[in-house]
Amino acid sequence: MAKFKRRHISFGITFLIILSSLIWWTNTVVNKKILDQTTQVKRDLEKIIQNSSEIHRLWMDGANSKEWKLVKNQCLDFYKIDYKFDEKILRCNPIFIDCIERFSKNKFGLSRNEEDALYKFISKSNSKLEVSGYLFTVSDGKNTQEVVLENRCHEFLLEEGQYFYGAAPIEKNVDDEMFDNFGRKIYLDNRLVLNYEVNDWILSSAQAIKPIDKKEAFRPATHLPIALMEKFCASHSKILMQAHYFDAATFYQVENQKPQRSKFHWTDLKNPKDFNCKNLFSYECLEGSQFVANISTPSLRGLFDPMGGFLEAFSNPFYPELNLKASSMYFPKNSKWHQLGKRAKWNGRTFDISSFDFDGEIPETNDRELKVGFRCMREEW
Repeated sequence: MAKFKRRHISFGITFLIILSSLIWWTNTVVNKKILDQTTQVKRDLEKIIQNSSEIHRLWMDGANSKEWKLVKNQCLDFYKIDYKFDEKILRCNPIFIDCIERFSKNKFGLSRNEEDALYKFISKSNSKLEVSGYLFTVSDGKNTQEVVLENRCHEFLLEEGQYFYGAAPIEKNVDDEMFDNFGRKIYLDNRLVLNYEVNDWILSSAQAIKPIDKKEAFRPATHLPIALMEKFCASHSKILMQAHYFDAATFYQVENQKPQRSKFHWTDLKNPKDFNCKNLFSYECLEGSQFVANISTPSLRGLFDPMGGFLEAFSNPFYPELNLKASSMYFPKNSKWHQLGKRAKWNGRTFDISSFDFDGEIPETNDRELKVGFRCMREEW
């Protein structure tokens, strides 16, 4: 009987050893598998983060990136863009990112929806986010990460100071025509709003407006009544450019001196000799080429197209009826409208010539409708 017990005990010990070995082997295999899976997930996430970082780089670099040179021709052909444009607008530009992902050999794992769209414009009205910008999704097939990129590349901070508004003094007391922005952070758009931006807004907010053909993507939007201009700016957490801030960014002003008001944005001379199409795109300039936004000499503050080119709509808190920059390609260079701070009237609803008041002067055009651009601004609190 004792012999049987010894065998039973020996068998039990052997079984426990085998079971322990099996458990150890199983745990080792399972742990290795878990470790391998964790390592792979970590690598996948690192790749997504790296791709997200690269997208941020491209977003800020725009046409300065090496990638643009490789895809430029394919991109312009795809969008049927056959006109010159200022390539600085490719910074913070979703179309640029779309072309990089579409035509570059190096893919960043950006996902497209059923409509083949790579991105979505978002604002407070159509998302839970506090910012407006463009939403991209980076994916490796298993993991995804949403990337929101803000469209701030074309803004500039108006430095604090005293400024004039309006053209020649309306009152004898010049101080009545001065204002300041001390203690305030005012950001102004340095360029006009473009068609692709309006199209993205239309698609994201279900506006009852027909989008502009994609080949016109990089041209200024000149087809919105003022009410929709204001809605567009609001969707970007901004307001329509106010006339006096436009003046602040365009009047010629010398550093560390008393603010001065001049007729032209590039000089303080009353009758400058360098009166050309780069400084002022007037009616005469149409003989050589079409107007291209952002090509003319900017103001000293960095605001493009302060004179000439398209008409431009404003909000004017001081004189609400004077809501239009009349200096444009619709008037010859000797027109009285070609001076800073001098504004005409527009009813803000339609683009027929009868909707505008140019104080008796008739625009030089064969078209019945005029083109009016706009830009936005914001204050950071």
